[in-house]
Amino acid sequence: MKTNKLISTLIGLILFVASPLLFAQNGKPSVISLKSCNLEIRADQISYHHGSISFSGNVQFLYGLASVKTDSVVLVKKKDGSCQLVAQPWSSQAGH
Repeated sequence: MKTNKLISTLIGLILFVASPLLFAQNGKPSVISLKSCNLEIRADQISYHHGSISFSGNVQFLYGLASVKTDSVVLVKKKDGSCQLVAQPWSSQAGH
């Protein structure tokens, strides 16, 4: 009996310590590095900024063979002519 209680306590402690680390990784933006900025992106709203373009609403773009859909993404042009596509993680909360 004491062994089961000890194992349960140990598993609970591991989950308590590991949970914030797992959820913290979900809060980081996704970044795709592109050799060129030649990318077709469709979106409901487009905003131009110095060195970047923000796309929001129903955003869709092709990356390789994948058709990607998201609610917002930023295309950042780097000094060497390459680009980065930055997307915040999708929120599964109601109303988003």
